[in-house]
Amino acid sequence: MALVELFGETLVTKDGPKPTAEALSGCTQIGVYFSAHWCPPCRAFTPKLAEKFKNDYEAKGLKVVFVSSDRNEQGFNEYYGEMPWHALPYGSDRKETLSRKYGVQGIPMFVILDPEGNLLSADGRGLVSQGAAYPWSPGGGAGAGAGAPPSSGCAVL
Repeated sequence: MALVELFGETLVTKDGPKPTAEALSGCTQIGVYFSAHWCPPCRAFTPKLAEKFKNDYEAKGLKVVFVSSDRNEQGFNEYYGEMPWHALPYGSDRKETLSRKYGVQGIPMFVILDPEGNLLSADGRGLVSQGAAYPWSPGGGAGAGAGAPPSSGCAVL
């Protein structure tokens, strides 16, 4: 699947808006990170993911796209400021499409895609939490985390 179809024409990067194809070029895998600043489990998982991203995954070609469930743009900007990766623009209509496509019922959820946008794992959170070696294999999962019921995350409204 074309990445522009999934994420739209432009992604937010630390260097400002960039065309999606450019922002994701050269990746080995893509992590789609559904999260929000108001969600305590998200606030706990984000620093762990960011540390592993900076210390390991980024150098091996992982690109991450943050898909925000923040309730306002200020919350999005504040939370995205703590992240070392790309983001879907705040308020993008792609958020709902991506949430439905990957069955997001609670956050945080971390979905892993191949460079063409095909699903490799809906359990990226489990893979990260359990220290699975990157790159992750298709269908990989650690049995907990992504898509877990709201008891282990925050319900998405």
